[in-house]
Amino acid sequence: MKYNLLVIFVIVILVILFLVSLIEIIPARRGEPARLSIGLRRAQPTLPCSGDLTVTSQLTETGNCKFQADVVMRNCEGKRFYVFEGSSCSGIYICTKEIEEPESRWRCVWEYPRASYTFTLCADDAAKDSTIVSC
Repeated sequence: MKYNLLVIFVIVILVILFLVSLIEIIPARRGEPARLSIGLRRAQPTLPCSGDLTVTSQLTETGNCKFQADVVMRNCEGKRFYVFEGSSCSGIYICTKEIEEPESRWRCVWEYPRASYTFTLCADDAAKDSTIVSC
């Protein structure tokens, strides 16, 4: 008898949990965001991390070149970014930033001797964009 009641109790609990899982979103009060029931959520498709690097140059009074990199990153939260001198993601990096927002814009400025340079934007170890600039 006790076992029958225990089995019925467990079945009732399982049925309740199943019904709650079918109700994916609990309606929110007016003005509040919708809450998810018991942590269930449909997987959102993730967009690939991408970035654009634009480098401009200007001749300084000392004969060097002043470079300015304008960087736009999209869907790259949690990654560390570098602007490297050269065509790969290794060697000398000019500036770095860790991205925490879905879309991030940042800028860095530096001076080098007058010449033609290749600069590469890298996310962790992956190249995202590259540009050649002469001054």
